[in-house]
Amino acid sequence: MADADAPPSPQMTNVPQRELGIGDTGATTDWWDSLTLEKVPELRWPTAYGVYDDMLTSPQVAGVFSAVVQTILGTGWRLDGTGCREDIVQHVARDLSVPIVGVSDQDDSSLPVEDKFSWDEHVEIAIDEYLRYGHSIYEQKAQWGDDNRWHLAKLGWRSGRTITRYNVARDGGLISLEQSARPSRGSLTTAVTAKPTPLPVGRIVVYVRNRRGGNWRGESVLRPSYPAWMMSSRGQRLELILGERAGAPVVVYEAAQGETDLTKGKAIATAVRVGREAGVAIPAGAKLTLKGIDGTLPDLDKVIRRHDERIAGSMLANFLNLGSQSGTGSYALGSTFFNAFVLALQKTAKDIARTASRHVVADLVRWNWPGERAPCLVFDEIGARRDALVQALATLVQAGVLTADQDLEQFVRAAIGVPARDGARPPLEES
Repeated sequence: MADADAPPSPQMTNVPQRELGIGDTGATTDWWDSLTLEKVPELRWPTAYGVYDDMLTSPQVAGVFSAVVQTILGTGWRLDGTGCREDIVQHVARDLSVPIVGVSDQDDSSLPVEDKFSWDEHVEIAIDEYLRYGHSIYEQKAQWGDDNRWHLAKLGWRSGRTITRYNVARDGGLISLEQSARPSRGSLTTAVTAKPTPLPVGRIVVYVRNRRGGNWRGESVLRPSYPAWMMSSRGQRLELILGERAGAPVVVYEAAQGETDLTKGKAIATAVRVGREAGVAIPAGAKLTLKGIDGTLPDLDKVIRRHDERIAGSMLANFLNLGSQSGTGSYALGSTFFNAFVLALQKTAKDIARTASRHVVADLVRWNWPGERAPCLVFDEIGARRDALVQALATLVQAGVLTADQDLEQFVRAAIGVPARDGARPPLEES
């Protein structure tokens, strides 16, 4: 009789140990590429890069996009080393140039200044590309330091335009990328047909937005606003054409009785100008009038406004539209819109932090301390109401629900951006 407490056998056949299916129904082309199901030809790779760049020339799209990007960049980034060795946390924090949760003073002398990686500079580019194109790609570069440890020297940006192929496994995992050769600036002799440069997954970091299966190109945050942007752009062009054609009255020359040659009359009508000393002479019986547009012209401004508001709505920035057309707006409604907007930004920052923790921080720890626990990147809550947080915590402490101890002080200081106290941190006295 088998022992009920015996460990399971690795030879058991009823335990699924490998995948039998694939991530898609199977296509004649690369299966991962079919997951995009993009119906608009202009938004298929690689032409989509140019389209999304053109969209950001629109003041409305650029304004909403900037509101999204800048709000995320305004948050603070920290390294959470809970459960990790202190020397590992210090090493990673120095290499990424980020503060440690609950620590104020850090040694920043592990690498020369010219080789110092900056997380703030990196995330500024990464978030812009991640949102604009749906992906942002980087290659890791390590450097051996005087402390006999590997350090992160660089995350080299790799433009998505140069990626010619994504090599994807059956389960949707990324195997490698292939990057095309490009001619150097000022040189037309560099071969562009050279064999693509392989970038194995072990040395690249790929931020992907809304990845489904093996679609490692992701989805741009601008994609839902493309129809509204296109209609708004066409409306603005039509408005200009309408203004040119119907914005000024037409001078009409009516010939006198018996006048058959209208050459002189047309010259008179064409030469008419408005001015203090302007005048015109016409033959007896002739008539010169200014003819405007009969009827009502289409109100394209309402059409343009409607599509511009849809652009903001596609990025959950509806609160930017309050009062823009009707002249009124509800504070409660604006607060609801803003909360949805903030939740979307929180998701974006969370995706960036998760990818960087798994493929930047974890790799750095693995290079130096294989098998050790790696810290993770965290960010301050976006749009956090600090006053409300402090007031709520004070109420809970006074009511005895929370204890004003060292851990609570550390959390509050991190939440409101106050540096941690140096030295020992005795528990706070209850009031």
